[in-house]
Amino acid sequence: QIDVGPIREQRTLPQNQRLWLLHTMAAKETGHTPEELHELMLAKFFGTKEIEVGGVVMTVPLKRSSTREKAEFSEFMENVENFYASQLGLWLDQEAA
Repeated sequence: QIDVGPIREQRTLPQNQRLWLLHTMAAKETGHTPEELHELMLAKFFGTKEIEVGGVVMTVPLKRSSTREKAEFSEFMENVENFYASQLGLWLDQEAA
């Protein structure tokens, strides 16, 4: 059985490289790891939910960037770039990544 539908373009490697370059720059400024900042940005822009197992509760992002389509990933990255620029004074040239 197959499903036929519109073609879904996944995020590109250059998009992903640019995002992690941004997180790395912000990490140097804040003292947090790029991974911590990535989780923070996912939570900020996609929202969160709490999961609980055996009395241990953790807040996790509703969405992961790795499963976003190209357009939604672009919007997420633009939001991250705007946040880092406005809050930390950090940004990348358009050609960077």
